[in-house]
Amino acid sequence: MRLTWMKVKSDLDPKRFTIRTVTALLAKTTAWEDYCDVRRPLEQAIKRLGKQKSAAYERQRVGTT
Repeated sequence: MRLTWMKVKSDLDPKRFTIRTVTALLAKTTAWEDYCDVRRPLEQAIKRLGKQKSAAYERQRVGTT
């Protein structure tokens, strides 16, 4: 469970942060509020990987590295 530094104290009880408590805890926290800000579509990365794979296959086929 991702926590803010304000929750990390000497009396922190890991038992308070479980799958059963996560919904209520997430409703009270801002620790995940920027999580999706860096989200990007995967299509461009998939195309790039496909090109790299094709180029590697071609190099292997013609015997170059």
